Amino acid sequence: MSRSPLGAAAIAAEFDTTLDKYAGFIHSLRRRFEILRGEERLLKRQGGGEDIAIDALVEACGDVHVGLETTDRLFTRLLQCPVPQITYRSERHP
Repeated sequence: MSRSPLGAAAIAAEFDTTLDKYAGFIHSLRRRFEILRGEERLLKRQGGGEDIAIDALVEACGDVHVGLETTDRLFTRLLQCPVPQITYRSERHP
């Protein structure tokens, strides 16, 4: 079963209209789920870590080339931030 191009265009237009209408709510909801998920932060220029920080490595190579002292902080490390504890209004105010 195939749809006509006009039908697909109408569905796409309705979809866009709905996204525009609820953009604020979608943004708020997405933000709440991001908070629940926790956050990962990439710490650059660390003394040790899982990966090499390319920008720090390039800078160190440039320092060597011009005769400057280099740093040992050439790595990145992923920091896991804990998920915040959520309390409901009924728990805060009995």
